[in-house]
Amino acid sequence: MDVTNGMGEDDVDEETYGENIDGDVEIELEEEDGQSLESDEEEIFGEDEVDAGRGSDLPTREPFSSGGSGEMHAAATELLQILFELCIAFMTEEFRDGQPSSSILVYYSGVLALQGTGEIFRTAKLFTPILSQLIYIQRLLFLEYALPYEAYPHIGLEE
Repeated sequence: MDVTNGMGEDDVDEETYGENIDGDVEIELEEEDGQSLESDEEEIFGEDEVDAGRGSDLPTREPFSSGGSGEMHAAATELLQILFELCIAFMTEEFRDGQPSSSILVYYSGVLALQGTGEIFRTAKLFTPILSQLIYIQRLLFLEYALPYEAYPHIGLEE
């Protein structure tokens, strides 16, 4: 199979082929003049945000505005703590009648196994990375629950 489609070897940019999780082939092109895609990132995101992502000494932006940020920060902190408690509740939910399918988390992982329109399940090769990510996040949440880095006063968890 000729990848160049009738073009000369000099006319083709360097290409890197990779397969993403859905099995689609991704093509990454580098421009011939040596210009990288960084300029495109700067146009889309702005130079400050791109530079901040590269570890420069620029201050990072806070997710909340400075006006009235005390109330907003307190509300966001409370929301995150309640969300943390909800995640722990899902992970520690007991099965009804010994049936794992009665657990919301098991049901959710089953929904994650569906592919596309939901008519077929993903193959083990495609589903295993998704499942391992879910397990890894659960391990991190259990670790934070067992040995909290900071106190969670809204849910009654001490440091």
